[in-house]
Amino acid sequence: MNRRPKRAGTPGAFKKGETKNPVGRPKGKRNPIYAALDDIADEASKRVIRRAVLDAENGNTKAQEILLSRMWPVRAGGRPVFIDLPRIKTMEDVGVALDEIVLGMSDGRLTAEEGAQLTTAVQAKVKFIETVDIINRLEKLERDALGAVEHEG
Repeated sequence: MNRRPKRAGTPGAFKKGETKNPVGRPKGKRNPIYAALDDIADEASKRVIRRAVLDAENGNTKAQEILLSRMWPVRAGGRPVFIDLPRIKTMEDVGVALDEIVLGMSDGRLTAEEGAQLTTAVQAKVKFIETVDIINRLEKLERDALGAVEHEG
């Protein structure tokens, strides 16, 4: 007897929502093994934390590192960057902003990665300014062309 499962779409294969075990585990009910492990962890966690705090207070640098990393975790997006950039409205503002970014990297206020991220943001603003400029020029050309047609007609 062939016990290999049939592929979806073939006769006799399960259809979406079908099961051979309709009783199964109810939705929302946790796996009993995971529930037991969570209970064990709950019982031990207070003792482990107290021990880590005592070790840290007694100079254990690994315990200190673990506790501090939990109290002040590293931010997912990095640290906030405080640098005085101009509001970018024109292409001239772009040059001032890029100069400030380079200066910030050279004097240590910004890392190279932070400078690169800020430069990417400035480049996005450049594309926006260029796009608005192209749209304005196109609209002007269309108005001028429409005005020329009206004067001829």
